[in-house]
Amino acid sequence: MLVVATAGAVAAQTGSSANAGPLKFSATIEAPSVYVFRGFVQEEEPTITLTPSADVSVAFGTARVHVGTWHALLGGSSGENGITGRLHYEERFSAGVTVPISGIAVDATYTSYSGPGFILSPRHEVAIRIDPHRWFGTYALAAVELDGAADEIDDGNGTYLELGALPELPLGSGRARVGAPVRVGLSLSNYYQAFRADSRFGFFNVGVLITLPLEQDGPGGSWNLHGGVEVYLFGDAPKARNLGKAEKVVATVGLSLRY
Repeated sequence: MLVVATAGAVAAQTGSSANAGPLKFSATIEAPSVYVFRGFVQEEEPTITLTPSADVSVAFGTARVHVGTWHALLGGSSGENGITGRLHYEERFSAGVTVPISGIAVDATYTSYSGPGFILSPRHEVAIRIDPHRWFGTYALAAVELDGAADEIDDGNGTYLELGALPELPLGSGRARVGAPVRVGLSLSNYYQAFRADSRFGFFNVGVLITLPLEQDGPGGSWNLHGGVEVYLFGDAPKARNLGKAEKVVATVGLSLRY
């Protein structure tokens, strides 16, 4: 779906739907306390932040082709209350294909990033994500920048590696689940550059995520409400970009649909 995995995005991918056809649809809207992209905090003085997304996929045999869009709407210093006065801070469009290989989902996705608010420079990347679903929600994602740079230092196309997991357990006797998402973001080449030197470590992230199914396998699809708290620890390059701050706490609440 998306090349960036957040706790909420992972929550949106769980569950099933009564739709047994080849065409699938999913949508999520989240409200994080601040928008952080791979360790880079995007807003110094956040107010209201919303990140709506949607994805459509169709099956061709065992493969599934998908297209999607993701948006960041910021009301604070990088958005509506900032120098541009524009709420729409970022948009992404992605297209890719997922293929099962020996029970492991392998996804290849192209994503374009743009900034309608004219603060972000356009970027393009391709990513490979591997999901062995049965192993505590573990995944690995490698992304290569084709044009533009997330660190805004374009010394060459950066290569990013993210490793993560989402172990989950039932919460009490109800339908709710509690998870402990954990991620680490690394530079394989020129992704986290500080003072023209590449920093291998980008960020470490750990949190608590609670997911409450609202409706499962109904005629209107599967819905869930989710929320949690994440703690980021930043490496040298993100720390320099984040005004010298070495950590960040992000709270998120969201609503997801799969059909």
